[in-house]
Amino acid sequence: MIDSGLKVKLIDFGFSVRSESARLDLFCGTPNYMSPEIVLKKEYCGRANDVWGFAVLMFILLTGEFPFAAESTSLLNKKILSLSYQCPGYLGEDARRLFYSCCKISPQARPSASQ
Repeated sequence: MIDSGLKVKLIDFGFSVRSESARLDLFCGTPNYMSPEIVLKKEYCGRANDVWGFAVLMFILLTGEFPFAAESTSLLNKKILSLSYQCPGYLGEDARRLFYSCCKISPQARPSASQ
């Protein structure tokens, strides 16, 4: 989405609408954006899940590719759970660090949205 000042706004981080401590058990979403906790069908924190989704979206915007992609759901899930992805050489170091910090298997290891 682009606002009236021509600034890009990221939208549809719907899991963050709950309190930070609320646990969710709704297992939905586009498979390529799913966090490890959703792949494992565990209860999860919406905000940490949206941080993961932000990282995937950022990767796509900067590279034109999904960080986690496969021809089958089971292979995609394995890639997500093993953090199996390739960062292109042209991806800047700041972007790499942000992606690495947001794509952690443990939701508690991910930065908060404000961080």
